[in-house]
Amino acid sequence: MTHALILLHTCWSVVFHAHLDRRQWWAPPIVVASHMLISCLTLFNQSDNPQYAISLVPAFVMLIIFAFWALYVSGLRVRTLKQGVCCCLLTPATGQVFVPAN
Repeated sequence: MTHALILLHTCWSVVFHAHLDRRQWWAPPIVVASHMLISCLTLFNQSDNPQYAISLVPAFVMLIIFAFWALYVSGLRVRTLKQGVCCCLLTPATGQVFVPAN
C-alpha cells in the first residue's frame, strides 16, 4: 500500500501541476477528490478486523488510471513509445545493431 501511495502522489503531482500550467481548472479538483477518496479508504485498515481489499483494489486501479494520465500530460504518445522501444533493432542478416535515422 505504501508503494502505491508513493507512486500515486507522484502521478497526482504531475497531473495537478501540468493542468495548472495549462490553466485547465477542471483537473485539479479531480486530483484532490481522488486523493481524499484513497485517504479515506485507508481508514478501513485501522479497525480490529482490517479490510485491506477495500483500500488496496481502488488504490491500484487509481494508480493505473493516473499513471497513464500523467504519462499522457507529460508528452508520451504511442508513436514516441514505439520510437523509444524500437530505437535499436537487430538486423536479421548480420546480427549487428541498426539505429534508424531520424
